[in-house]
Amino acid sequence: VADYKGSLSGNKRDSDGRREVDEGFFKIERNGKRLFGMLSFLSGGERLELTTQQSLLENSARIANEFIFVVSLLCLAAALVWILFSVKRFSNPIREMKDIAENMANLDFSRKLVPSSSDEIGQLAVSINTLSESLDKTLRDLEDKNRRLLDEIEAERRLDKMRKGFVANVSHELKTPIAIISGYAEGIKLSESDGDRQKEYAEIIVEESSRMNEMVLSLLELSRLETGNTPANIQNYNISEQLRGIAERMSTAFSETKAKVLVDLPDELLVSADESKIAQVISNYLSNAASHVISGGEIKIWSEDGGEFYKINVFNSGEKIPKKNMEHIWESFWRGEKSHKRENDRFGLGLSIVKAIISLHGFSCGVYNLDNGVVFWFTVRKAAE
Repeated sequence: VADYKGSLSGNKRDSDGRREVDEGFFKIERNGKRLFGMLSFLSGGERLELTTQQSLLENSARIANEFIFVVSLLCLAAALVWILFSVKRFSNPIREMKDIAENMANLDFSRKLVPSSSDEIGQLAVSINTLSESLDKTLRDLEDKNRRLLDEIEAERRLDKMRKGFVANVSHELKTPIAIISGYAEGIKLSESDGDRQKEYAEIIVEESSRMNEMVLSLLELSRLETGNTPANIQNYNISEQLRGIAERMSTAFSETKAKVLVDLPDELLVSADESKIAQVISNYLSNAASHVISGGEIKIWSEDGGEFYKINVFNSGEKIPKKNMEHIWESFWRGEKSHKRENDRFGLGLSIVKAIISLHGFSCGVYNLDNGVVFWFTVRKAAE
């Protein structure tokens, strides 16, 4: 036992009474190798000795340490990855919420958050989306109301301007015949002995009175149409027959300008409308054509099938309507110029009445230029089969 190193706990002696080493762990050198062992005595007195090379233990310890080190590094890397993922999971939605909040501050509500979870962050995203939609709807409603208010203000301004122009036009139209009537009445008074002159003056007074009465009746008709106080008496009838009849009755007006009248219509065009009011539309269109057709020119009436509607066209050869006047020709007392000439007993109310009648029916009307003249048109609903 002289080779044993170290002191072990407990003492045992062999059968000869010699002292042996204590039980426990020990280190020894044997055959030039350093060994690490464990010594234990069994109950029968036998000695159990377990040894191994110290270098093997040291290698095992080193490998274990390296393994623990590598595992620790892997665990640390995994922890870092998890931390980064967790940070991104919380920070990305918050960053996106910040961007969307800035957009909302700039009144841009187009972007929306996509909730990625059902936790507090997800609930906050849903709340921000709800707030964005609510603000967007409120602002749109406000913009719509502001736009309608501006339109109403602009319409009121236009109405006020039209009202002032209407009063000025009516005053001008009435001023001239009243002055004529007054002047010729004074002439009758001063020429009591001249019967022929009195008769002439009286005829002029009657003519001007009739002219004023016609204008007043037209204004009353226009007012009733625009306020809806004259409902449309809708019935089915043949508008081809109506167009031919009105064109024939106005043949005298056409002959004054030696205009050639062409009526290109089928024998039957059944429509559903107020016959008397559509007759007024046709008469005003043909009267307008007769007033503007060039001498020896052409007036043409034709129809087009537009599916649910027929389109009635009235063409007269002559000068084109300037573009700047297109939107004004439907206004009351508009004659294509600012001077109020008294010509052909026209007041500038015919096209205004046309537009009012067409609007009352819910139809449409318009005008466009051709190379050699102007076409006025209106639509009328087909009669139900």
